[in-house]
Amino acid sequence: HEASGKVVQIGENVKKVKPNDDVILTWIKGSGIEAKNPFFFHKNKKINAGKVTTFSNYSIVSENRLVKKPRKISSKEAIFFGCAFPTGAGMVFNEVKVSKTDNIVLIGLGAIGLGILLALKKRKINKENILVLEYFPDF
Repeated sequence: HEASGKVVQIGENVKKVKPNDDVILTWIKGSGIEAKNPFFFHKNKKINAGKVTTFSNYSIVSENRLVKKPRKISSKEAIFFGCAFPTGAGMVFNEVKVSKTDNIVLIGLGAIGLGILLALKKRKINKENILVLEYFPDF
């Protein structure tokens, strides 16, 4: 459900993007059309899709589930803005009441952990109050 790509074609009444725009696909509702879930038939079997689909070379995406990709970030970096960073940052901004004097233990700095760390920085949490633990299992 995290992806970045290039718009190939747009549907009727789409205004936010145009063909050849670089975009980030996200599960977070934004502005634009919330299209009905598309479906197709293949060998008499119904194939469903959601508002945003990935793991594919081509996807049909509701206008409200994508944003234009800023030029200064690469397509590889852009995928983290579709789910991981908003999930981590959302925990800090919406779920956990963090004060500047709280001690915080952050386990792991994958994409979600980095989203948490960025949100803590934005909240001006003192870095001396943040303990980051990394876990590296035996390979």
